[in-house]
Amino acid sequence: MEFQPRVFQMFGGLYPRAHQPVEPKGKGYIQVLLKALKERNVPIRTNVRVTEIIRETPVSGDVRGVRCETKEGVRWIRARQGVVLAAGGFSANKYLRELHDPRVKNLGTDNLPNQTAGDVMMAAVRVGAYLVGMDFIQSTPGAPAGKKMKIILNTKVAESIYVDKRGSRIVDEGARRDQIRDAVLATPERYAYTVVDNETYESYNSAVHSSVEEGIRINEAWTAPTIRELAQKMGVDPEGLEKTIDRYNNVLVKNQKDPDFGKAPRNLTKRIEKGPFWACYTGMTVHHTMGGINCNTKAQVLDWQGNVVPRLYAAGEITGGIHGTNRVGGNAFLDCMVYGQIAGINAGKERRA
Repeated sequence: MEFQPRVFQMFGGLYPRAHQPVEPKGKGYIQVLLKALKERNVPIRTNVRVTEIIRETPVSGDVRGVRCETKEGVRWIRARQGVVLAAGGFSANKYLRELHDPRVKNLGTDNLPNQTAGDVMMAAVRVGAYLVGMDFIQSTPGAPAGKKMKIILNTKVAESIYVDKRGSRIVDEGARRDQIRDAVLATPERYAYTVVDNETYESYNSAVHSSVEEGIRINEAWTAPTIRELAQKMGVDPEGLEKTIDRYNNVLVKNQKDPDFGKAPRNLTKRIEKGPFWACYTGMTVHHTMGGINCNTKAQVLDWQGNVVPRLYAAGEITGGIHGTNRVGGNAFLDCMVYGQIAGINAGKERRA
């Protein structure tokens, strides 16, 4: 897996500890893992929907396998050793996410559209698994209601700012994700904008550039040689945005202090001054569900009394209680990869049935 050498503070990361993959949008991880699977002749079955987890009795005994629905019909798969659940979270399940956090009502999601989101988690509940932290749901910048594209120019918090329609800055860009969500949704429009200069824009990868180019085509992103012209294209107050950028560069960055929102000095190192300038909408979309199946440090699934559900393991976003109320940016990688490895190793150590 190849990463870029620079370490930076990503959106919601709280500290400079992020390593950007060379390949965008998760492709690097998938390529490495697929190669390893092929080398070991591990089969991958697609279009197989798990609908039930099979246990000796509904709430006792070993987990023995799963019931699946395929294009050919129902299929029963027996587990010789353990079963690992890694089906992700329930951000794409509109009913579940709004049931547990009404604040996300009418927001979209940047997760893959998935009519079965949460199905495997609830199948685990039916064999005794207990759910924790279900009310903790995280949002990240994305397309506002009525807009088409999620465009990301906010990843590098030391190099971007959020402004509202009046051109005023609204939050510490290095704050927790829930604080940024609340600040964006508190604007009269329930959306904001991200502004960067050309040096920052050029530092992003081809996937970001492609989304911005498409955004410009449909008037959801903008570029201009001056801040005033950029504001006019955005529909933002030009004088307000000019005043905000001037204050940010010549007061906050110059003095390494943010009296407005408390942005950390380590994130006040980059002036926004090299044109052309770039901007995009920053609405809010549901991104990550911190709640899910309760597990121990061996990745074993636990019931409502803290007892292990034998031969059942879970890893990644389907689990709960790992991230508390707010997942710090980048930590899902460890949640998936580290607990995925722990779950796989321990499931493989189960005695053969």
